[in-house]
Amino acid sequence: MNDLQQWFEAQLNERKVEPNSGLGKAIGYMLRHWQALTLFLREPGAPLDNNLVERALKKAILHRKNSLFYKTLNGADVGDLYMTLIHTCELNDVNPLRISH
Repeated sequence: MNDLQQWFEAQLNERKVEPNSGLGKAIGYMLRHWQALTLFLREPGAPLDNNLVERALKKAILHRKNSLFYKTLNGADVGDLYMTLIHTCELNDVNPLRISH
């Protein structure tokens, strides 16, 4: 990352990239926010993405959209209960659709 930062600085300092071009603006942004953008690298084991959180949020948003079609308050309560059970099963690596006898 240090090599990348030096390369960015060289591109602007040596006028290899026009500062007002798209690339120049992107490099300038990276350099201005370098500390914040590379903060996660200082934490060993930090994930490179937040897909786990995004997947969890997507389920909540989908349920919120689907809940617009509940016809009664009781139906909404039952739907919420089922969604809670399904998500709890998924978080605990249990297949919520598996029928056991």
